[in-house]
Amino acid sequence: MTARVYKQILAQNLNVSAREMGLDEYIFMHDNDLKHTSRLVTDWIDEKNIDVLDWPPQSPVSIQLKLCGFM
Repeated sequence: MTARVYKQILAQNLNVSAREMGLDEYIFMHDNDLKHTSRLVTDWIDEKNIDVLDWPPQSPVSIQLKLCGFM
């Protein structure tokens, strides 16, 4: 999937899904995948005034937890 396709998916579905769930306000969350953090997508999100939860980069602790089977 490209950033352009991801943006189209958000444009077609994000607000529709929020309305269907009865949400007047929401904070959107996606990870740090390159298509999510692309300028195309971040500019669109800013333009639409969508609140986004900051997603920290993977830390060594979370990687260790995954390797041990805790995540």
